Amino acid sequence: METLEGRLAAFRASIEYVTESLEVNRLSDEEILRSISSISDALKSEWISGVATSTSTTCSAMEHNFKLKMFAKQLEEVAISLWNATVGKKTSASIKETTAALLRQVCYDLIAYPLCTIGELKGPANIAYTQRRIMMASKVGKCWLELGEYDKAITAFEKATLDTQTLIESLSVPESEKTDAEVISLQKQLIELYCNTAIAASGAKDHARAFEVLTSAANFKIPASSPRLFDRQLDRVSATAYNLGLADTNARNLDSAIKWLNLSFEAGKRKHKTSHKHMALTLRLLAHVHSESGLEGNMQKALNAVELANTYHAHPA
Repeated sequence: METLEGRLAAFRASIEYVTESLEVNRLSDEEILRSISSISDALKSEWISGVATSTSTTCSAMEHNFKLKMFAKQLEEVAISLWNATVGKKTSASIKETTAALLRQVCYDLIAYPLCTIGELKGPANIAYTQRRIMMASKVGKCWLELGEYDKAITAFEKATLDTQTLIESLSVPESEKTDAEVISLQKQLIELYCNTAIAASGAKDHARAFEVLTSAANFKIPASSPRLFDRQLDRVSATAYNLGLADTNARNLDSAIKWLNLSFEAGKRKHKTSHKHMALTLRLLAHVHSESGLEGNMQKALNAVELANTYHAHPA
């Protein structure tokens, strides 16, 4: 009769087999996809779900729980090994982009499985674990974004965002210079995640969601003690809003373009060191969109935008 320990060991071995096969080019893309499907099915199965949610305080159960913690650590390690093997194959273009995205997705699913979430978040070991989850989810999201799988990208980015927000909250009480630096790094990551989520939401035609998310990035509360440290992130917010505004301009979605370009300008103004050329470029495009809209009063708005643009950077004659 198969024991739980035997099942868990077999599950771990199936992941290790995929990793080893990737490293020596043993499997075709189709065979890799079947293996991914098998791992995903196991994660959704009742038996492993029951293992993840079981709790007890008896001596035998405590020994059992200790074994599960050991397995959780092993599961994290084999997921990392599979991730690294996938990165190597993607870099060398040995596997298809979709296969690489699915492999990264299953690695994240393994890392994020409830078996691996043991301990206090503020503990040093779990901070590293949560940061790994954030990194993996962010890269999974970027893979899906590149493939045009916008809904999958949004899901991954939102998971990374939630973990990032939770970790920021956990570290929000300054205890050392290192903690301050960690919080600032996480805040920068959060702004990047907002930008990527907005791009994915826009690709999914969920324009209201895209605008809401990027507005959160543009209005992000920057620590008063370190405003200049966020210039690069505000640059990304401004550029993202500008690009979405330009796309809407070309698509003749002029009302939406005006909203994006105004957001781009406001984000750019928040930079410690403002890019005058970019601000002028944004304002001149905004003026063009206002003039193209044909709405009453928008011609004056167009003229105002041009005048303001010239205060930032005079238009070449």
